Amino acid sequence: MEMEKNINIKSIADRLGVSTASVSNALNDKGRIGEDLKKRIIETATELNYKQNIIAKTLKIKKSWIIGVLIPEMLFEYFFQIIIGMEEIATEKDYTLVFANTHYDSEKEIKDINKFLRMLIDGLIIIGGSGEINHISKFIDNTPTVLIARHLNNDNISYPSVFYDDRAAQINAVSYLNNLGHKNIGYVGIMPAENIQITNIELRKRGYMDGLKINNLKFNSQNLFFKSSHEYVSNLDNVYDFLKNNLFIENFQQMPTAILCQNDYIAIALIKILMEKGIRVPNDVSVMGFDNLVISNYTNPALTTTKQPKKELGVVGINLLLDIIENKSVNRKKILLPTNIIERASTAKV
Repeated sequence: MEMEKNINIKSIADRLGVSTASVSNALNDKGRIGEDLKKRIIETATELNYKQNIIAKTLKIKKSWIIGVLIPEMLFEYFFQIIIGMEEIATEKDYTLVFANTHYDSEKEIKDINKFLRMLIDGLIIIGGSGEINHISKFIDNTPTVLIARHLNNDNISYPSVFYDDRAAQINAVSYLNNLGHKNIGYVGIMPAENIQITNIELRKRGYMDGLKINNLKFNSQNLFFKSSHEYVSNLDNVYDFLKNNLFIENFQQMPTAILCQNDYIAIALIKILMEKGIRVPNDVSVMGFDNLVISNYTNPALTTTKQPKKELGVVGINLLLDIIENKSVNRKKILLPTNIIERASTAKV
């Protein structure tokens, strides 16, 4: 049998001698319709090679089942674990996630959001990024939006958010090292690129500074390494090269007994650099990371680090957005998730 062209709901209804409403209900699994008729309709639609006009349906019901996701670096494990959490819920709820990799570029954020809006997305999730959001506020104010792990630098601007307390986590890390007997604690951090201020990175450094004060430890400016890279630092090789060329261990007036790092990549690269100079970890200096990436359990020595709930950030974030999309009562617009310290072999008592 030669297939009919331009098959639509009416074509199927005419073939079976039923109403278009019955066909629509069967194909969309809605309304009351007998299982036998529903089966015949679906079989006929398949036989006729019926393809639903998704654009027309979206315009009619004003729902696309699509969620846009802005992410600074999709291949970085930290962000990828958040995506895994979101994907599980999206699949369960029959939503499609579309992603845009922004590389912390504010102009690209604007372009990607406009691209999403043209797709008639039901909602938007913004993961990480800078503390600035004014450049995209006018585009997202009328779109259900949730921020995940994006700390804004303006307290007067607020969006539904899921995050953890970077500052408090680093204070806890300093206290942990202090409890091991370390009184001379250094810090190593990198801003991903020049002219980009990532608020959570600033908060982690502030947590280090505040942690020293809270534990009555003396701050030594020589112990603080915090620089911006001239280019985007996106992987472990980049981080190692940057530290190798910019961090001069010999410049320490007095070598710290422990060094707290902004993230696991920095800690792992630092351990390699220290060992290349004959400085043993943790015998000569303890090193602590932040993130609890999978690799941190397989370094030598295994890395002590702060675990943040990466997958849970994704799960809670997308569920919050779906509640907003479906007009459910959202009691908590800002959801704070806990962190905890994972103790391994890279730290020791002194």
